[in-house]
Amino acid sequence: MAGKLRRPISITLIGALAALALAGCGAGEAEGRTELFIYVSAPLIRDSGLLPQDAIDAAGMALADAGQEAGGIPVGLKVLTGSDPGADASLTAALGAREAARDSKAIGYIGEFAPEATAASVPITNGAGIPQVAPFATTGELLREREGGTDIPTSVQTSGVRTLIALVEEGGPLPTLPAEGRELLRRFETEFGRRAGKSVPFAYESMALLLDALDRARDPLDRGSVVAALLETRDRDSILGTYSIDPSGVARFEP
Repeated sequence: MAGKLRRPISITLIGALAALALAGCGAGEAEGRTELFIYVSAPLIRDSGLLPQDAIDAAGMALADAGQEAGGIPVGLKVLTGSDPGADASLTAALGAREAARDSKAIGYIGEFAPEATAASVPITNGAGIPQVAPFATTGELLREREGGTDIPTSVQTSGVRTLIALVEEGGPLPTLPAEGRELLRRFETEFGRRAGKSVPFAYESMALLLDALDRARDPLDRGSVVAALLETRDRDSILGTYSIDPSGVARFEP
């Protein structure tokens, strides 16, 4: 893909005061051409070592690589930036999740990059039936009722239907990047002129996984169908390595 011609991505940036559109078009214009949106929660979390722009750009790369569509439907990207770098991460995540939950075109949510923030957003996205992919740092209590089990933790996933997918569980091993993943990092650095931070491959794969689920869903316009497709993911060959989603919603990578 290194030489692939990529179209500009339409990104709607949602901050505290207004919705701004990047890539040279207004938010209304972008929404008029798009049937579905995937949200990326990328606020600045103080002392986290994560750059929000890395996640935004990496997710945009994955969307561009897919031709800005999935399941034959145009897909756009909306970014939740938060309002204050010093704000409480949980509050920022909850506010962003509510923004997505109010959007009838929201078909997926990528976030969060901190466990406490994920704990705040999941009950909201779950209540709206929006499939959520957490790039990493997801605690077991958000995924299962008890350690070693697969029951849905209804105190967090309050609908009783599993909608949270975790690429990495907190305390678990991080996948070793294969050659495709290392090539992605080189592409990122070439395209954006800066070193790729640690969130880049995880944000890219979160978007790529959601788009793949839309392609496989029986009805890509139906959130429940997309969730089902995510949970049916088996032997996915990704830039993070090959993995399957286990019954608790966690990506299990092949050694």
